[in-house]
Amino acid sequence: MTAALAVAPAKTAKKRASVFAILLGKRLRKVREEQRMSLMDVEEDSGGTIGSCSLGMYERAERAISVDRLNDICRFYEIPLSDVLDPPPLVSAAFRAITGAARSGATEQIRQTLLAQAELPRWDQPLNGAYVIAAMAELIGGPL
Repeated sequence: MTAALAVAPAKTAKKRASVFAILLGKRLRKVREEQRMSLMDVEEDSGGTIGSCSLGMYERAERAISVDRLNDICRFYEIPLSDVLDPPPLVSAAFRAITGAARSGATEQIRQTLLAQAELPRWDQPLNGAYVIAAMAELIGGPL
């Protein structure tokens, strides 16, 4: 006698995309469409470094995107990263300060200031403060 195996239906825990991911995806799509490019155009023109499938998933907020990958896509489109991000005012101001310091050659001074600020209690919130500032600093020329 054979025992019947009960197979439970697979649980599909579909993750909801965050509001940030949805807005970022819409901005990426808008930039691509403003440049009159299809997903395949991007893949071909980037030499395959930006896949049409992956880019489409980023645009639909079906896949998380890393800061490095987002920076690669912005470089391909020849736009600043700030064109697709909508950071909080504090982060936006810090980014402008870092960028200005890097252009003026005061990178060590801004590095020391950021490290001092990172030690303050208000910087302990995820995605607000030291983590975001460090990522931005790396994008413009080097780690903190």
